[in-house]
Amino acid sequence: MKKQTIACLIFLSTLPILSFGQQTAESSQRTATPLQLFEIQRGEVEFFKTLVYRFEIAWEETDVQSMTDLRDGLLKLMEAEINQLADKTNISAIANDRLAEQKACLKKAKATPLAANDSAFGKQAEQTKALFHDFIKLMEADLTEQVEALRSFEKQ
Repeated sequence: MKKQTIACLIFLSTLPILSFGQQTAESSQRTATPLQLFEIQRGEVEFFKTLVYRFEIAWEETDVQSMTDLRDGLLKLMEAEINQLADKTNISAIANDRLAEQKACLKKAKATPLAANDSAFGKQAEQTKALFHDFIKLMEADLTEQVEALRSFEKQ
């Protein structure tokens, strides 16, 4: 009798955990609305801008290690953004051109080395910073296109 009571109590104590797990699984299956997707992408653009700003501060403070670390992180974010755009199936011709420009920007940024022992470090850092700003402009252009698409979607 005692074993059955203990087993029953253990089972009853796990019910809230099992119930919560089911609720969590159901919420992850929902699809995001176009407005939610826009807000997510806007947050990604703001995060990218913040990292570029930190890169500029590291440049002003001549913190080479921070600059190289931030550059690596920004390059990974650029790759993720490009992959995300490349995965979309129904993109406009303008967006396709922007994607090509983003790929070129990433290629140039990767080709520009950033090594502290290089005598052209300052020039390379300036070029890298300019490429990051170009990429931000392209990301913002994509956001503008999404705003127009959302407006036309709301009118329907």
